[in-house]
Amino acid sequence: MQLMLEVESLKKAMTCLQEDLKSSHDRVRHLEKDNKELNSKLKVEKASRTDARMADRAAERAVELASKNRDLLEWRNQLNEKNQALLTENAKLKSN
Repeated sequence: MQLMLEVESLKKAMTCLQEDLKSSHDRVRHLEKDNKELNSKLKVEKASRTDARMADRAAERAVELASKNRDLLEWRNQLNEKNQALLTENAKLKSN
């Protein structure tokens, strides 16, 4: 009789442990699912940050190129003015 009670007690304990194990497995699956979702959100967030940084760099580069273009146009105009002055001086020297 004592042996039967111990067996019954062990069966109950085993059932409880199996339920705990199942619960733990369910929790692990749930956490893995949450982890996948968070990883995908993180990837999207990283990609958007990278896109934003690239857009910022492109905007900075555009401003830089516009500034260089403006400087080069100014320099070209100065060279054209000097060239015109030299042409005028050359024409005067030829006429003398």
